[in-house]
Amino acid sequence: MKEFKEYRDNLAETIKAEPDHSKRHEILEKAQQTRQYEVHREDHQQTEKSKKFYENNKEAFEKEYEIAPDYFRTANELSSGKENYKTASKFMSMEFDDLQEKGKFIAKPFFFSGINKREDIRKELEKQGFRSARLKEVLAFIENNPEFKKIHLVSIGSLHHFGSGESYQPIVQEDKEGKLSIGYGCFWDDCIKEKATRNFFLGIKKEKEGEKDDVEDISSVLRIKNS
Repeated sequence: MKEFKEYRDNLAETIKAEPDHSKRHEILEKAQQTRQYEVHREDHQQTEKSKKFYENNKEAFEKEYEIAPDYFRTANELSSGKENYKTASKFMSMEFDDLQEKGKFIAKPFFFSGINKREDIRKELEKQGFRSARLKEVLAFIENNPEFKKIHLVSIGSLHHFGSGESYQPIVQEDKEGKLSIGYGCFWDDCIKEKATRNFFLGIKKEKEGEKDDVEDISSVLRIKNS
């Protein structure tokens, strides 16, 4: 993360400016106990975990998966967890007409090491004949393939604008208890807070050539309804 790099560089200058070698060691030890270092360690551990999962399951990333979604079931599953339902509602419509949408789709998980901007990710999906998945499609995919719950699976096809003006994409993953958890991360140019080396992305095969990759923005719909 950019914030950690700045923190690390400032720390290096502080240590360099300290002439006493024993005090240098003390400064470093204290720094390693800070929240900044803890977040960095967790990020590194998750990155290594993601790489290992990919290396051990390469065949699973070469396959295409046919999904017959049941979005009512998906919404019902979410309703059992208050926080998950609350977060999901920011990114997907819970309206009856939207949940009754039918039709199978072909999905494929991707791992783009070194690419972390959402527009670049969408371009990579486009090259291979896919569009970015929306949250309800990611959830339907995981319902049918629960082994992918173990990774950070990002829905680039859904976003939410918060009051600060920043937009975020949902991330589906497994929590420490092994249960499904929905969070969100920032993947646009001026707000890269997530590393692509730790995240996976779901693509939905385009049904016809030239099909647009429209991003679902539920927050804009909610603003119109509440105005």
